[in-house]
Amino acid sequence: MCAFLLTDSDVDHSPLDHITADSANFETVLSLLSSFFVPEDEDVYLNWIAKVAENKKLRTKVQSWRAEWKEMVASGRDGDALL
Repeated sequence: MCAFLLTDSDVDHSPLDHITADSANFETVLSLLSSFFVPEDEDVYLNWIAKVAENKKLRTKVQSWRAEWKEMVASGRDGDALL
């Protein structure tokens, strides 16, 4: 498993930025999703979390995904979901 050291400059460049970059490929995505992150500065890490949590567009998407999952569970289609 690979570790990434988060620094101040990483606050504006989240793993999502790397995953969605034009140069990203399957290996890039798989590597980033299977990595763990070691913050150089806990304050930077917590500030990044706060920034993500305040992102209204992302919060809306998460709410939508939760509702979609709830529907899938209720209809018994959750077993067919690719996790």
